Amino acid sequence: MSSKSTHTTKSQAKSADDKPVDAQPETSRVQDFREHLLPFSFMKESPIQNTASIDLDVEGLVSVLSLIKEAVGITRPIAVQLVDSSEMVRLNTVFRNCPENTDVLTFPSGLDDPHPLGDIAVCVEYAQRQATLRGVSMINEITALLVHACLHLVGYDDIADEDRSAMQHKMNEVGEQIGIPIDGEWTSILHQDYEHP
Repeated sequence: MSSKSTHTTKSQAKSADDKPVDAQPETSRVQDFREHLLPFSFMKESPIQNTASIDLDVEGLVSVLSLIKEAVGITRPIAVQLVDSSEMVRLNTVFRNCPENTDVLTFPSGLDDPHPLGDIAVCVEYAQRQATLRGVSMINEITALLVHACLHLVGYDDIADEDRSAMQHKMNEVGEQIGIPIDGEWTSILHQDYEHP
């Protein structure tokens, strides 16, 4: 597994360890996204839902997401689901044919305004482990994952070294702008551990 993410076709799921996924016809991708939207998007109470077993300050994360969207220039709705490892493995299997855990998945809608820009799934257990390894707070790690995912939603890619460097620079810039520092060379460190034991 690599620590790279990619921005592929509009409605393909992306993760911080992205592996290329076969392109689907446009109608199929939009249908996949609409089916995916049912449990995630258009949440009435909050753009962030925590279904994970770890208790988090969802209201605080909603405020952080709002700051991230403003810093990145996103005006369209985004839904975020905070999930346990089992749900992340399920999502990664269904949408990327990759039956393993990961920290974050991004689901660009491929649809125009006024439709949502996309959905984001964050694995809380994975984020907690990475936060511990990185020596940062859980909020800091989830913030980095949300920034990373939002940048994918607006077209950033991190497969090529040059693109990854630009994305890391932008993540750091957004972190400074919202007052939550993100390491300038942030990457999914658990993915690196799996790739290089």
